[in-house]
Amino acid sequence: MLLVSGLIAFICFILFMTYGSANQIFGYNAKDYHWWQLITAHFIHYDIKHLTLNMLALLFLLYLFPTTAKQLIQGFIVAIFFIGIYLFFSDVLFYVGFSGLLYVIPGLALGRFIFEKNYWNAFLIISVYITYSSSIQLTSITSEQIIWTPLLWSHFLGFVAGFMTQTLTNLYDKIKVSVIV
Repeated sequence: MLLVSGLIAFICFILFMTYGSANQIFGYNAKDYHWWQLITAHFIHYDIKHLTLNMLALLFLLYLFPTTAKQLIQGFIVAIFFIGIYLFFSDVLFYVGFSGLLYVIPGLALGRFIFEKNYWNAFLIISVYITYSSSIQLTSITSEQIIWTPLLWSHFLGFVAGFMTQTLTNLYDKIKVSVIV
């Protein structure tokens, strides 16, 4: 897992150092749209603070909710697909950042906790997510640089992608075990 998180941090840092912050070619740009932006936008950041906070959050979330590299990558792919559909059909003009993909990690954990019947931890994850999402709506008044609606939707879609990925993995494993037995 350390290899995957290190690779993500390396890619984001190299893109930032090479192309600068909020790059118009790699960030999702509705006015100058290219298909690859639906993927690369997640690895471009608004500024060095944005990049640093996202990479620290990646390490923190992986520490709190360890997962396999395979599940994390599968969740990221599903999240990129979901967020891409949202961006393509929404009125969002520009989008950058890794935070939508970060929410795959608690989504994976939620799916795992429910499968393991660890409802207390599942309740905590949902409670923290709802509290955070509500607080973001209140702080949108204070920030002039970040538009919170795409942020809120990308976080939600990342969370759902993680939950769906883990749930499908759980079902697959359960079917596989029942066929073997």
